[in-house]
Amino acid sequence: MDIRHLVGLTQGPTEGTAKYMARVRGFDACLNRVTMGEVMNIFCLLGMTNHRYNGVLSRYAARDTAVVTADLTELKSLMMG
Repeated sequence: MDIRHLVGLTQGPTEGTAKYMARVRGFDACLNRVTMGEVMNIFCLLGMTNHRYNGVLSRYAARDTAVVTADLTELKSLMMG
């Protein structure tokens, strides 16, 4: 799941109630397996200026375990180089 879709969750102008609520339930099903710590890491990654931090977001997207499993302290270290 791409957290950017969740942050921008809005019902489309031609999207019916059933389709919109199906999307909401899909997010809910995914979020039931996510901790708030993981969400904070994702928000941190999405908010950073990627080119300033040696491609940390790109490494996350490539599923680099050093980035994917990092906590906020480790993310700071990765960002500081």
